[in-house]
Amino acid sequence: ARIHDFVRAQTRPYPGAFTRIGETRVTVWATRLTDDAPSLAAGEYACRDGRLFAGAGAGALELLEIEAGGEPLGAAGRFG
Repeated sequence: ARIHDFVRAQTRPYPGAFTRIGETRVTVWATRLTDDAPSLAAGEYACRDGRLFAGAGAGALELLEIEAGGEPLGAAGRFG
């Protein structure tokens, strides 16, 4: 919940929250707390049914809106 709140606090018009997926620096604009996320360790990522999840310590977040290099990744919150 703390990471989700941090992302909400950093969203537009602010610079966004940042992470890395592999070697790529990613800006995270929106996340969702969810009960149906896969079990992931902190820093792990998984794509399930077109949804992208990030391990966040005691749980996982669904990444709804992200971009790399100024370009949106995924379309309408769908990844794969």
